[in-house]
Formats: sequence, C-alpha cells, structure tokens
Amino acid sequence: MKIFISYSANKEQIQQLTADLTEVLGHQVWFDKGILGGQQWWEAILDEIRNCDVFITALTLQSLESEACKIEWQYAKDLNRGFLPVLMDAQISNVRLPPFMREIQWVRYIEHQNVEKRRQEIVDLRRAIEGMAIARPLPNPLPLAPEPPSPNGSGPAYSTDMENRIPLYNFRKLLPPSSRLFTLKQGLQIHRQKFGSDIPQFDFSQGDSNLTLPGVPQDILEQAHQYQLMRGTSYESPLGSPEFRKITAEQYWNLDPAIGWSQANIIFVQGGRDGLANAYDAMLTLSDTSYGDVLVITRVPWISYQWGPTTKGLNTILAPGEASEGWRYTYQALKKTFEFVKLDGRRIAGLILSSPDNPTGLLLSLEEQIEISRAALEIGYPFVLLDWMCHWLTDTGPYDINQFLMAFTPEERERLIFLDGLTKSLGAANIRSAHLLAGRKVINYIATQLSHTGVPSFYPQAVAIAAYEKGFAKSAAHIISPVAASRRVLQQALVAIGIPFIIGGGFYAFLDMTKYIDAMGMEDSERFGRFLAEQYGILLVPGLYYSDAAANWMRLTYAMQPDQTKSAIEYLVKVLNSL
Repeated sequence: MKIFISYSANKEQIQQLTADLTEVLGHQVWFDKGILGGQQWWEAILDEIRNCDVFITALTLQSLESEACKIEWQYAKDLNRGFLPVLMDAQISNVRLPPFMREIQWVRYIEHQNVEKRRQEIVDLRRAIEGMAIARPLPNPLPLAPEPPSPNGSGPAYSTDMENRIPLYNFRKLLPPSSRLFTLKQGLQIHRQKFGSDIPQFDFSQGDSNLTLPGVPQDILEQAHQYQLMRGTSYESPLGSPEFRKITAEQYWNLDPAIGWSQANIIFVQGGRDGLANAYDAMLTLSDTSYGDVLVITRVPWISYQWGPTTKGLNTILAPGEASEGWRYTYQALKKTFEFVKLDGRRIAGLILSSPDNPTGLLLSLEEQIEISRAALEIGYPFVLLDWMCHWLTDTGPYDINQFLMAFTPEERERLIFLDGLTKSLGAANIRSAHLLAGRKVINYIATQLSHTGVPSFYPQAVAIAAYEKGFAKSAAHIISPVAASRRVLQQALVAIGIPFIIGGGFYAFLDMTKYIDAMGMEDSERFGRFLAEQYGILLVPGLYYSDAAANWMRLTYAMQPDQTKSAIEYLVKVLNSL
C-alpha cells in the first residue's frame, strides 16, 4: 500500500517509522525528506497525498502546532484517504487532539527500548493499516488544493504553549503570569545603588500620562464632586447613569440619529480593562463559541489582550504580520488565521483592532480600520472590537464614529464594539472611567451580566460628564498638546540616529534595537533593557514582554513635556552611540 506520512518531528523518529513500514511491513512510504520550499515543494506534497492509500499523521507536540500538518490533515480528509493517527509522544493526551481525531482509532509508536512492547506496537500498526485496505476513490470533482503554509514559522500561532492552552471541552481558568511591567523599575533601583541617589534617570516605561503630565484638571474634578453630591450615593443602573449615556452619545460622539444608534448603544464601564473583559464575555456568548475557542490579536499585542481573554475562557491567537508594516492586519493574514483555527477544530469569537496601538504606536486611518473590519466580518469573524482609548492623541484628531458606522450595514454594525475612555487622553488612570459603544444586543447582554456581578459607581461618570460639557478637546488639552509636541521631537531624533521605529499616535513609540543588541552580544531586548536600566538609568519596555516577534524591539513612552522628551532622548541617543 502507498503510505503518506505527515509529520513535524525529529527526523530520526520518522526514519525509524518508515523503516518499519517498508522493511518489516512491506509498504511503499513517502514523506517530505527535505524538498526545497516553494510552490513546487507544496504541489509535490499535495500530489503524494492524492496518490496515497493511507495517510499517517505522526502525532507529536510539534505536529499539533504545525500549520503545514493541519492543512495536510484537512486535505487528506477532503480526499477521503485512509486516515491513521500514530501517537509518537507520550505527553499527548486525547484532550489535546483536534476533535475529529478523538473519534478515530489511533495506534501507539513510542516504545523503542522494550523489545516486546515494540513488537506489539508494530503488530498493532500492521493491523490498523490492513484494516484500511479498501478502495477509496478520489472525489469528483477534486476539492480545491489548499494554499501552502506560511514560510519560516511566520503563520498563525497560539500565544500560549500547549500546556497552558484552554482545552475545547474541558475548560479550566488559567492563572496568567504576573506582568513583568511592574518589576521593570528594579533596574533603576540597582542603578541608584551603583551610582548614587542624585544621578539623573530617564523612565520611558510608564503607561500613565499623568505620571509625567498633569492629571485631570482641578475644575473638572470639582465639578464632578458637585455632581456626586447632587446625585447622592444610591445604586446606579448597570448601564450607567442616563446623564452620562446621553451626553456621551450627543456631545462626545455626536451620534447621527439617521444611523439609528443613540445612548441605548452605550454602557459605562469601570476603566478600559473592565470594558475589555465585558466585551470578551459578550463576544464569547453571542458568537455561539465555546470555552477554548479563540480571540484573534496582532502579532505584537498589548499584554492584557493576550492574557485578559483567558479569564473568560478564550485562547488568543497571533495573526501573521510583518515588522516592516507594524504587524498590521491584512486580508490574507485574517483569512489564513481563520482557516488555521478552523483546521484546529476551534472557532473565532472576534478580532481586536487597536489604533493608536499599544505597544507599537501604530496609527491606522479610519479608512484602514474600516477596510480591516469589513474584511474580518466578510471572512466570518463574528465581532470586531475596536480599542480607541488613545484616538484623541493623534496629529489628525479623534476618529469620526458616524463615518465609520455609515460604512457598514445595520446588520454589520451589530457586530462592531468600540472602547473609549478617559485614561490616556485626560490623564485619568485611577478614575476608571470608560464606556463601550456597540449594538444593542451586546449592550443589553453586558448590562444583564453586570446586574449580577457589579453595578458602576457614579463619580467616574461625573468626571466624564464634566469633561464632555467643557468640550473634550479643551478638557484634554493639557495632555494632547505636549504629547503632540513630544512626538515631533522624538520622531526627528529617531530619524537622525537611523533607528527603525514605529510612531503614529497615542504616546508610545516602538524602536528596533537589533544593531545595539547585536553589538553588545546580547540575546534580546529583555537583557538589553536590564543593561540600560542598571548601567545608565534608562528604562524602556522590552518588546519581548509582548511577543517573540518583537524580541529586539523596545517600547518608549513620550507622555512628557517636549523639553523633557528632548533632554531624555538626547541622553538615550548619546548612550546608544557610545555602544
């Protein structure tokens, strides 16, 4: 019989299996022995799958993660080939297999030392193959040939290893690792211990604008206090107060009544993370997905995008992306990720689209976001969650929600969720004031859940009301203006030194430090970051904290007055040039 072996494992294992299949059992075996990549390589593989009688998948931890293996499995199934999983790694349990493989009889091929057990495994292998000795005509017409997998491991990839991945049907809450961002400042402490407490330090790591810029203006806080006194201390509606929702819809967003969205499409949430958690829950429930299904994020995501969804039972998956393009989504990347998840027997609950982005600072135009969102919805993503928490901190001004919504049908709008709030643009990190703007089904679902899990406080809403009444551009000028000026200062300096970088909006820039890391003989940005902090008092966030794809990148925060930014970046450039 003609046998095709699909594998991603140590070739010695495959060579041993091939020897037993050919020399002991007398079959004709084909496996990829190192054909050069490219279209011809892929067409040769597909041709061998079509011509085989039995398709063996060598089950290893590597093959369960391999995009190529998943595509080969699906194609063999579509062609009605005899399908035989051969377990080659004792660490693999049934729950780790794709659902369709759990229903197929598989054989073990693990024992290589115990002669008797090994002989029995070969007997079981022979019986399993003989049981498939029936004619299986190819379907007519043939199914479409699949596209080749992504080169060099750049395809879709889960953001957690298999050990920590949420099983499809055996959900357990994961304990996310502690964020390393909160331990970064230890490097500055070491620097002070070495060089004295009076030596200057430059902290580019902070995520709060009001650490280095003024916080919420006093007149807004005082006005909010008066609203709190007038309001009293009784429970609020899970949706938020009518006053907050009305002013947010009519004065902040200026929602066009012709679109059909109003304050009924707004719900208050206690800060951005709370808004995200509620959105994850809504996407999971309303998309008819299950615990263990998937939320799609960029190749270099904010840490809370990666781990926050796991608290709701969702895995996260990193879409393909290129550093040269700021790891932005493309139609091809979204499509490939959708198919990858489908081949794994899982479903997608939604897509997170952040602009301006944290950590990269990538800024997408409204038109680009419309294009990405429309592509995702057309491909089959149930929801798109747009994080606009920093959209006031751009050179082009805030996004026009009416223009965005008008680009979609009323039915498509129900699958869009927007997150916005005061944290970044008003310097209100500990006020915890944000809101979600979404279709009414989403809003009503979240309100129902909050009625049982936590009703909102009024004071954060009062701060937003006071800021919106004043006019938000005026209220947030103490943050918007210096950040814009600092962005210009920083961009000029980075261009001058020749560092590849991403800078667009918000107050983050992402710097490619490869040449300095290589010059120092270091492994990645984490080690380089410790070196800069301990030796020079410069604190940047290692890109490795976000993703392996950004192992040599570092995040720089420029939420400072422009003169502070200028002196800080001049010192950073001086240090880098000395390396």
